[in-house]
Amino acid sequence: MSRITMDIEGKTYPARYEICDKCAGTGKGYLGNRGFVLTHEDFEEDPDLRDEILNGDYDQPCIQCDGDGKIKVPSTDEGWRALAEEDEDEDDAEGRRERQFEAGCAGDKEWYNIR
Repeated sequence: MSRITMDIEGKTYPARYEICDKCAGTGKGYLGNRGFVLTHEDFEEDPDLRDEILNGDYDQPCIQCDGDGKIKVPSTDEGWRALAEEDEDEDDAEGRRERQFEAGCAGDKEWYNIR
């Protein structure tokens, strides 16, 4: 059995898999976790929209785990400290979330064929 590792700032740390907290392990995302909001008018204009959403017609791969349902996390305190330092070095943790959101929005533009 191979050892699970992850690279953080050029150094390898022991790691483990955890269920993705964004999609609860389903590997699926929906328009809401990409910043897309539906209004009451949307449902009035398209009576089938609710059923389509509940059936998963608009599901897309989760933006955090890329549809895998799990994410790799450090399994040691040293790895978690390195990950925290990496976040600080990358404009801080908020910068990372903003980049993930922007990546999700870029995917939505492709989905809706927006240029």
